[in-house]
Amino acid sequence: MNWDGNKDADCMHQADSYFDVNGASGTTIKGSKKWTYPNTGKEFNIWVREKTNRFKQQYFSCNEKRHRSSI
Repeated sequence: MNWDGNKDADCMHQADSYFDVNGASGTTIKGSKKWTYPNTGKEFNIWVREKTNRFKQQYFSCNEKRHRSSI
């Protein structure tokens, strides 16, 4: 998604994007939405990156440094 470069702004914003990786692999990024980590019960706001064939799914969230990190 577009980013204005402001590192002090709230990290979480809405995303709903489709793109192809290497011209062939359809991928979406959607969010933010609430998600609960099953091992701890801790709740996060996340983005979900998913292959359109549903074989791969990744969750991303902000960390204390306000950068995106993989959960």
